[in-house]
Amino acid sequence: MKKKLLAILLVFFVICIMACGGYYKVKDIETNKIYYSKELKMDDGTVILKDANTGNIVNINNSEIIKINKEEFLGHTKVE
Repeated sequence: MKKKLLAILLVFFVICIMACGGYYKVKDIETNKIYYSKELKMDDGTVILKDANTGNIVNINNSEIIKINKEEFLGHTKVE
């Protein structure tokens, strides 16, 4: 029951973040890899993003999403 509630809250949190638009730092909890993106989508609990540095579409099952400001985003990406 707790896992189901946690999953629902996580989905709600991610939807709220995505609705605001902006810049995101996304950490893959399993690999500790950090991605930066301006686009996030959710599909069955998986975060789908376009990596700003490579242009690749990345799917992450277990992630931490942090909304960041434009300056931090530009400081960690190759985007001009």
